[in-house]
Amino acid sequence: MRYLFTIVLAAAVALYASPRHGLGARSRMAMSDKQRVGAFVTLVSPSAIDSLEAAGAEVHGVTGNVATVSLPACRLHDVASMGGVRAMEVAHRVWVTNDSARIYSDFPDFMTGTNAEAAYTGKGVIVGMIDTGVDFNHINLCDEQGRSRVIAAYLPADVEGIAPVVDGYTLPGSHYDTPEQIALLTTDNPSMSHGTHTTGTAAGSYKGNGLHGVAPGAHLVICAMPDSMLTDVNVANSVRYIFDVAKRHNMPAVINMSIGSEEGPHDGTSELCRTFDELSGPGRICVVSAANNGHRKHVIDHSFSRNDTIYTTIAPYADAQGWTPGFVSMWSLSEKQHTAIFTAVSKSTGKTLYSWEVPQLAPDEESVILDCNSDPRFAQYFSDGKIEASNAVESCNGHYHTLAEINVKPASDDIVLGLKLTAGDGERVCSWAGSGLVFTRSNISGMSTGMTSMSISDLATGDSAISVGAYCTRRFRPLEDGTQLLNSRAVLEDIAYFSSYGPDMRGMARPDVVAPGFVLVSSASRYDSISALGTTLRAPGVTVDGVYYPYASHYGTSMSTPVVTGTIALCLEIKPDLSPCEVREMLTATSVRDAYVTAGDAARWGAGKLDINAAIKHVQHEASVQAIHAENITVAPNPCNGDFAVAGIGDNPATVVLLDMQGRAVATTTVCGDSHITMSDVLDSGIYIVVVNAGHCKKTAKLIVKH
Repeated sequence: MRYLFTIVLAAAVALYASPRHGLGARSRMAMSDKQRVGAFVTLVSPSAIDSLEAAGAEVHGVTGNVATVSLPACRLHDVASMGGVRAMEVAHRVWVTNDSARIYSDFPDFMTGTNAEAAYTGKGVIVGMIDTGVDFNHINLCDEQGRSRVIAAYLPADVEGIAPVVDGYTLPGSHYDTPEQIALLTTDNPSMSHGTHTTGTAAGSYKGNGLHGVAPGAHLVICAMPDSMLTDVNVANSVRYIFDVAKRHNMPAVINMSIGSEEGPHDGTSELCRTFDELSGPGRICVVSAANNGHRKHVIDHSFSRNDTIYTTIAPYADAQGWTPGFVSMWSLSEKQHTAIFTAVSKSTGKTLYSWEVPQLAPDEESVILDCNSDPRFAQYFSDGKIEASNAVESCNGHYHTLAEINVKPASDDIVLGLKLTAGDGERVCSWAGSGLVFTRSNISGMSTGMTSMSISDLATGDSAISVGAYCTRRFRPLEDGTQLLNSRAVLEDIAYFSSYGPDMRGMARPDVVAPGFVLVSSASRYDSISALGTTLRAPGVTVDGVYYPYASHYGTSMSTPVVTGTIALCLEIKPDLSPCEVREMLTATSVRDAYVTAGDAARWGAGKLDINAAIKHVQHEASVQAIHAENITVAPNPCNGDFAVAGIGDNPATVVLLDMQGRAVATTTVCGDSHITMSDVLDSGIYIVVVNAGHCKKTAKLIVKH
């Protein structure tokens, strides 16, 4: 279901480095030596930056010990083997995979100010969008005077403007940050509307047709690029850019990323997850989609016992004109090896006709390729195509990983591609079939089938990013000609059949919340004449001052994610230092758990259905409690060595939580009355957020720990 419009990271061009400093076989990009490529480089020490630049790399940013760089393709091996480089991961390409939203999420009261002291619109808050196909001057992204509400735009693929500088590092591409410059922008991608649609849902402001977004008063910072330039490295640079603009304008920011990845460790250790964790914090929130694979049986999770084997077949979910195209990513939960064997299987007899075991690669080997030219026996059963595989202990988490890119054409309808997996006694291996493939029995006795759980996007498995699934709020799509198109798979109020869910590899429940995403109507790009959002799925548009602005209907977790992004923007207007941890707390406390949620598969719903009204009231209450009582509570000394006293809570019981700057809880204790708290043996030197919650009063403050 690629056209559900979640952007999918394509492992077909993924390239990793293992601890042995080899680039691995993860690169399937046809690169010339002169071509420059983006990459994440994990550094042993900051001094390695000089060596990177001396080797021809341009360093665009550093987060923790990870740099985003671009460098000539011919220097990849040189840089990967440098002494100051721990690991390298070349950029993965990404592919593009509201009225009902506001109504079902209980929104209108706070748009008009009813039942609230003020009308919240996201004023004073930056909504950042990282996407493709943005019409920067669509009427839905303009103010009442017709001026674009985009205060800054970063276009990594553009070379006509001035390159932005963030924290002293120059990013590739151009940025535009004056009204005059932005008024001249058209679009980053003339064959896509995805970014115009998601931005309109989060923060669209045109009210003439009732299809405005959740935070119509927010300032917009948009990072947009053609889909050929959508890579995780460019996404990481874009996150840096948006938060840097927010810092310069002294505003909180929430970033919408309707993107996902089937590849990756699914445990929060991928470079982009780590980037989210490093850059998020109070007033800096990242929101990502859960992905659209919750209906596809493309996951196998198995704990092996002695002499145990998993045997399955691999097939396309939808018609692929006789081919089996995609990838399989297999991860052990340790450094111990597993064995992957690809086979040719007869569907009529169930017999294995051919087997090929992926060898354990030597340190100087990057990949091994099986194709019709190299193996005549393979050619008997597959008339065209190849399998390219690699394996290594990955530096991100120390786990053994096999990645196989598959593009084969069975020689007859009776032949299907098979996969055998074996591992040591007690070892657990999780496998994902990507780019539209599924694990299926093919009606063969003894074969295993895949499951839909653990279908959550890899990018939704980090500690800080808020992940969003989708449920149904509309069955009919309004079309431009005045007719309506029924979607027979939509069940009002129930989970969207495609909405991905967890748990992740650490056993943590995903997503955090679900929001309307099936079907939503929002703005479409005037420049899009190719994608479904720009043509067949157009809804009635509007004409303003003689200019026609299109709208379109679509569905996916790409559509539900900006509903939550817009909601968080409203909450940041009330409480600008809202942290990722507080956002999760708010969602848990306020989401609706109706009969559909409680009677369905609990794993798919997260905290439940987003309730914007309740979320805003919750944040209002928390902000007012802090405003009234904060001065009564003291945390001292500050700085301290981790031991400190809490005073001002009287004889009341209280919970004291220490959060890191990404909003993750690192220590918790319960006290009764004014108390001395000893955490010097728990807290490393650094800056923390201490939250003292005594029920009737609450204190949030920064705590500096020095040893």
